[in-house]
Amino acid sequence: FSFANNYDNFSIMWFNDDINKTVINTYGTKSGRDVNKEKIMNFHPQILDDCIVFNEARLIITCKKILQIDLKNGNIYDEKSYNRYYENDDCVHWQYICEILGVYCNDEELKK
Repeated sequence: FSFANNYDNFSIMWFNDDINKTVINTYGTKSGRDVNKEKIMNFHPQILDDCIVFNEARLIITCKKILQIDLKNGNIYDEKSYNRYYENDDCVHWQYICEILGVYCNDEELKK
């Protein structure tokens, strides 16, 4: 969260199915303060449109934040969903409205 919150640009990446589960497990459960995620995954980072991306991604979308919205109780339309999932949380989620800077494909199948 702090990465997306502190920088104007970010990337969204998709990986091949054979490594996707490992990516989700590594990046979704481990803190970068405790482990070097790129080293674990053997990823090779580079800068693209002022965003960090990984050469191993099959599809990359680079984005620039235009608007950031705190999705708290007053901003969530479905009160029932809010009460079910978030009633005890101070900050639920953030929503970003972004400009797409670029779309890059490293997968021949997707290019077709």
